[in-house]
Amino acid sequence: MPVSPDLTSDLKKVVLTLEDDLRRRVESQPHVLAQWHEQHREAVGRDRTAMSWQEWRDDRVTQAAVAWVLTTVFVRFCEDNALLAPVWLAGPPARQQEALDAELAYFREHPEHTAREWIGEAIAHLRTVEATRGCYESD
Repeated sequence: MPVSPDLTSDLKKVVLTLEDDLRRRVESQPHVLAQWHEQHREAVGRDRTAMSWQEWRDDRVTQAAVAWVLTTVFVRFCEDNALLAPVWLAGPPARQQEALDAELAYFREHPEHTAREWIGEAIAHLRTVEATRGCYESD
């Protein structure tokens, strides 16, 4: 299947939507907002940033949104090239139904979850694959 010539443009729109959602999530969760304010104060105190709170928050939100989009694109690339099993997002045409069935089974088992948790399952799997394990290890 050919890649859309508008892929970059489409993904930029997705990033903007995710940024808006992430900002709302941070602002709506007092404990998260407090943690982020504290991390900003620490970064300023250690001369790791000179950005204002809003600039720092927006930069962090952008990084998270871009990371989310790039990770899902990476999962999809691996699926399309038969580099990953099982499949989560769509997979190559021959395995598309497998991805849909797996997603349906997941939501039957976890009806309270959203697409976020489902994609998180793919990311968790990447942590177990030798070729990608190092990409997802935290400091």
